[in-house]
Amino acid sequence: MKVKQIEIFKKMKKLFYTLLLLLLVTSCETVNKVTISCMSPGIFNFPNEIKRVGVVNNLRYTFGTDSLGKHYRLSEKILYSPYHTDGSRTADSFAKALADNKYFDEVVICDSALRTRDEYYRRIPLDTAEVKDLAEGLEVDAILSLDELNITAEKSITPRPDLNGIEGTISSKIQPIVSIYVPSHKGPVFTIAPQDSLLWNEVGTTVGEVETQLLPPDSTVIRESCEYAGTIPVKYLIPHWENENRVYFSDQMSTQLKNAAFYVDHGNWKAADKIWKSVYKNKKGQSTLMKMAFNMALYCEVNSQFGEALKWIDKARTHLMNKCKASNPKELAGKSAYYYDLIKEYEDILKKRKEKTGQLKIQLSRFGNENK
Repeated sequence: MKVKQIEIFKKMKKLFYTLLLLLLVTSCETVNKVTISCMSPGIFNFPNEIKRVGVVNNLRYTFGTDSLGKHYRLSEKILYSPYHTDGSRTADSFAKALADNKYFDEVVICDSALRTRDEYYRRIPLDTAEVKDLAEGLEVDAILSLDELNITAEKSITPRPDLNGIEGTISSKIQPIVSIYVPSHKGPVFTIAPQDSLLWNEVGTTVGEVETQLLPPDSTVIRESCEYAGTIPVKYLIPHWENENRVYFSDQMSTQLKNAAFYVDHGNWKAADKIWKSVYKNKKGQSTLMKMAFNMALYCEVNSQFGEALKWIDKARTHLMNKCKASNPKELAGKSAYYYDLIKEYEDILKKRKEKTGQLKIQLSRFGNENK
């Protein structure tokens, strides 16, 4: 019995040191997050001849109201009606967002609503005569018409014992519908109906405090929803920058990799890549080679070298499989399986970005090169 206890103690001691070593190794290695700017194409290719565009408010005219809550109230929920959206505010926001992106030579906004005499809410396309008159009057090559704006906001007040208070939430679902017209074409050449949302969330001690002091008033919800609605179509119509999250490998025990992480944090990708290449060249461990190959794929993506990035991410996968002496991903487990999924996910992102390069080049050709 005593011999068995000694053997068990030895095994437990060995397991303890193994786990401790694993903990030390994993605590030194870090998977750092970083945000990069990516340019994505719009879903519509504007001909290069379209240099000046006009924005018009084709919504039914409304006088607006400061409070929508009184129109529809269902128990503790308040629904806001799309009948009371502010088309002029959204059209202004839309025109400003287009102008700020500097894709067109000029963006002109029609300073009046087109449906001022409508007696009820409806969506009416512009006819050929209206398009020609607007294009001539505004001296533009195309008309971008705000045809409809659907905003449905819901307010909820919920007891939250876990937060020792009352939680108030307003969720605003927003859908602007925009059509593109050119004088030479009958009817819209393209229409989009993108959707997005805004969320307000507050926690207070009482229902009254949350409703009247912490959550924004109805007028603010309406105003901010309508203003935000104007920005939504822009990222679907023209090339635009988006911030996306990425990861890369570092190691707190490596001075070189700590320096590389410092360079990444300060936007000096070239210096970081130089270190990663040096480590890749001088290290023989498949695990380190995998991580450096992954990092260099990221460097290539930052520089829009998607073909090279895919080559490096493929090398990262090869090094991982060599490290595990596996021929099939199903053979991987634990951290290796996690790394494989990380590589596969990033590879899919790179493939999608590479697929978009052709369309992006077409849309940026008006500037004489593929970079604004």
